[in-house]
Amino acid sequence: MNKHKLMVVLSSGAVILSLLIHIIHRIWPMEMSGMSMEHNSAPGEVSLIFLMLPIVFLGVLLVLYVKKHELVPAFVTLTLTFSSISTVIGGGGMVEYHFSIFMVIAILSYYENVKLLLLMTGIFVVEHLVGFFVPFFTPIIFGTSSYSFSMLCLHAAYLIFTSGATAWQITSKKKYTEQLQQQNKQKQHIIYDMMKKLHETNGQVRQTVADLKESLEESQAASHHTTASMQELAAGADQQVIMAQKSSEFLEEMTQGVTKIAEASAAVSEASDQTANEAVQGKEKIQEAIQQIHTIDSSVQHAASVIHQLKERSAEINDINYECDFRHCCTNKSTGAKCCN
Repeated sequence: MNKHKLMVVLSSGAVILSLLIHIIHRIWPMEMSGMSMEHNSAPGEVSLIFLMLPIVFLGVLLVLYVKKHELVPAFVTLTLTFSSISTVIGGGGMVEYHFSIFMVIAILSYYENVKLLLLMTGIFVVEHLVGFFVPFFTPIIFGTSSYSFSMLCLHAAYLIFTSGATAWQITSKKKYTEQLQQQNKQKQHIIYDMMKKLHETNGQVRQTVADLKESLEESQAASHHTTASMQELAAGADQQVIMAQKSSEFLEEMTQGVTKIAEASAAVSEASDQTANEAVQGKEKIQEAIQQIHTIDSSVQHAASVIHQLKERSAEINDINYECDFRHCCTNKSTGAKCCN
């Protein structure tokens, strides 16, 4: 519909241009472009008829456009073609206005429809033939009452050549477009096959992904189990580290204790050496003491022997000095002292 909208606008512009040409040439009749061609205005009734024809076609076109009818392109062609004819007649058949034919061909080529070009070309051919063979229309269409057959053929040649070239371009473009469409269909078929294979591959990939997901879940479970085991090992390792630290502290304390014991042992060893020396000295002194004791014992024994001898001597002396009776009472003979046991 955007294409139809543009063509309706252009058709309206062509009708307005035709109306302006009629007004200008009614108000200022004159020779155009400095050409020495007699000015032959169409009779009022004929000019009005050809002025109203494109306006009527435009009105029908607008109604069809609103209703979105399929005849919109055909009435665009009619409106443009008769606007060009109305412009030529309104301008007194001056040659400058015949160039509006090429304007119509250029606009209609936008539809890329050969049938519309043929319709437009046929109408223009009829116009020129009527202008050449009907004397009444000759000055209206060609701007002069005498128009040569060679000029008619020249007009026809340019018209047919331009329309034919445009039709050939449209046909070539359509052919090329059809080839492109065929290639696109082939490519679409290839793409469809590729998509089908991709769909199948996608199914396989999904199955593979499902298998991988299941394997991943199993791996995750094993990983969780391994993680738990590692956490337990880590906890045990922490305990071992703590125990190792405690053991290290205990060993350090033991080392300190052993050091102290070593120091004490060294002191004891030194004291033992001193004690041993003193013991040796003491042994010597003890031996000396024992020797002295033996000496004293000999002296004591000797003294005891002497005392015993003295005792015996004393007893003998007593026996001599004392006289004892049966009551164990003795009387010193020298002093007369008496002693009883």
